[in-house]
Amino acid sequence: MKTQFKNDERRGRGYAGFYCTELSDPAAPYSFSLCRASDMTFLGLSGWQSAEEKHKPDSQERDDTGVVLHVGPAIVDCLDENENYRLTLYADGLAAQKTSFSITSVYRSLSAASGALQLNAPRDEPKAAPEPEPAPEETLEPAAETVLAKPNKILPLAVGFLILALLAAGGVWWYMRQNIDAAAPVAEQKSEPEKVAEPDKAPGQTAAEAGKGTAEEVKTEAVKQGGAQEIPQEAPRATSEPVLSAREKTRFYLGGTPDAKGAMELSRTLLASPEGKEADTLDAVYRLFYFASRQGDVEALLSLAAIVDPVAPAWGSIPKNGSEAWSYYAKVAGERPETVRALEALKKWLEDEAAKGNAQALRWIEEIARENAAGKTR
Repeated sequence: MKTQFKNDERRGRGYAGFYCTELSDPAAPYSFSLCRASDMTFLGLSGWQSAEEKHKPDSQERDDTGVVLHVGPAIVDCLDENENYRLTLYADGLAAQKTSFSITSVYRSLSAASGALQLNAPRDEPKAAPEPEPAPEETLEPAAETVLAKPNKILPLAVGFLILALLAAGGVWWYMRQNIDAAAPVAEQKSEPEKVAEPDKAPGQTAAEAGKGTAEEVKTEAVKQGGAQEIPQEAPRATSEPVLSAREKTRFYLGGTPDAKGAMELSRTLLASPEGKEADTLDAVYRLFYFASRQGDVEALLSLAAIVDPVAPAWGSIPKNGSEAWSYYAKVAGERPETVRALEALKKWLEDEAAKGNAQALRWIEEIARENAAGKTR
């Protein structure tokens, strides 16, 4: 089976189709699952997850070459450009059919492309201008004629007593001043405050080093001395650029104009870094290998085969897959003689595990047999 992803320009943004050819039964109603190659996770109802989940297409349509599975924003908005995926088709009475494909461009829906964009959002109605508050009522003061109409007899008496008190106070002050001038000493000498001895300073020693005061006092002293001493300034702190992770470097590279040679060079750089053995780095390198393998790079195909080969050691969080490793080895068997030994070792391991009752190994053997039979009939 072969699959191509195409954006559905007729239905608009957020809609696309999986164009599947060479199916065992094009008339059967199919459901499907999607696996992302970069981290081997499956698309679920709430995003990418570790467990496989089946989806039904919006509609299924037959054409001259096969079947088109139409999907909407629920699927399309979760896909990434320059990413590789594995599509598995399921139908009642038929064996699962798997194929891999890559996406070069995806037209997500407007809401996914713009983030928080809301279509046909209700416009805010203009708020009515607040009603003007009523002006405070003016309190009428009594007319001056009314005040003048009632003369106050106490006011002249109070003014007279105030004048008498001022005269008495002035006489007392004059009398006391005469007595104080006669008794006062001839002159008083103001004594200057004693100077506090400063701690001894060595030649060239700053005031702060001699224990004279804080940095602010040292600055004040330097200003008084006409800037004779230069105040040391703190050197500006260097701001370090953020360090990108291996996953971020891979995503930025594949989001540009990648090619197989550049992907393999970046994979070698990441593996040689101090974080080269961490799971995130190994997962990112696997994504680079997968991209380069789709371009026909032999080294990438061999690397992918070793990563998913159940006989080989674990690689990050990438699960093992015997039938997938077999297909990678078979593609380069004619170019690399060492793949023959790898195929023989894998075949022996599958047969031994199947004899022990390993159901997964038995399924891999069945998938390999179907792939070989399909290849001979083409």
